[in-house]
Amino acid sequence: MTLPMARAEFLAQWVETFSQPAGFHALVAEDLQGSFVAALPMVDTRMAGTVRTATALSNHWSCGGDLLLDDSAEKDAALDVLLSGVADLPRDLLWLDGMAIDAPRWKKFASAADRAGLSTDFTEHYQVATIEIGDNWEACRQTWSKNHRKKMARYIRRLEERGELRLSLHRDLTPERLEPKLREAFELEDRGWKGAAGTSVLQTAGMFEFFHQQARLLAKQGELQLSFLELDSRPIAYSYAMAAGGVHHSLKISFDREFAAYSPGQVLRYFLLERFHADPTCRAMDCNGPLNVSQVPWKPTTYRTGRVAVAPRRLIGRTILHAYKHWWPQLSQLRSPSGLKVGAG
Repeated sequence: MTLPMARAEFLAQWVETFSQPAGFHALVAEDLQGSFVAALPMVDTRMAGTVRTATALSNHWSCGGDLLLDDSAEKDAALDVLLSGVADLPRDLLWLDGMAIDAPRWKKFASAADRAGLSTDFTEHYQVATIEIGDNWEACRQTWSKNHRKKMARYIRRLEERGELRLSLHRDLTPERLEPKLREAFELEDRGWKGAAGTSVLQTAGMFEFFHQQARLLAKQGELQLSFLELDSRPIAYSYAMAAGGVHHSLKISFDREFAAYSPGQVLRYFLLERFHADPTCRAMDCNGPLNVSQVPWKPTTYRTGRVAVAPRRLIGRTILHAYKHWWPQLSQLRSPSGLKVGAG
């Protein structure tokens, strides 16, 4: 796992912004020396206002907690200890969204849950694109379709006809420079469709402060990557990302709608990929969101992200999970070809 959001300082920031600190808890397994070898951070909520539920530290603004597993530990034994504590949780369900359900750690978790006699369900929500980074940029380009190569060349040429086009990649912003550059990025987002819909960072109370604090934590560790595509020094697209373990995690990307005809977001991604192919420390770009049509031309691989549900040995939790596994899929299929539910007015 390479995403920095699982570290303690980011978990604390997420809880302080989106939850109540009193509702945070974690299952932890220790070795004989008292060192943590497995952990699962969670926050309390109630499903339908009544069912006591432990959820992951994750939402549409920011991912957070995940299953943590020490690579040097005896993983099966660590997970057996971890899951032995599930039955003692005063919760009816563990309802963990945003998990990479095919990751080896979650496969081992599923096996450990079976050994513990716990009911589980792994449900895919969407696939995430990952673009592999090698050391031969031209060889990478040749894997794309001829149409995609021609489109990118045309967009770049047309932008260059309007002025000087360049990539500006910031990895070492000081605290004094960080706030104005981050605001510059989110002002670009605010001029796009999210601003028009009222869902941009700058139009959502507290969100700029959240991302500013997050970016400061990342910058302190040398993991922030804030990128701009500039035309005559004017930003026309941005990417807010973090880099760790050789992976560039692209969290937010947007562009100035005035330049939409030139696909500036795609041009920015092109220049970033070109730069990373010359960087031996970078091995992949993780797009960290649902696979979309703008990512397909780059020939990505994918992994599944979804929900991990676990029912402790309580009747209400096992009943809800059984209904979710066996009845909800059938109810979801009761839709007309237009996508409307049968019987909807």
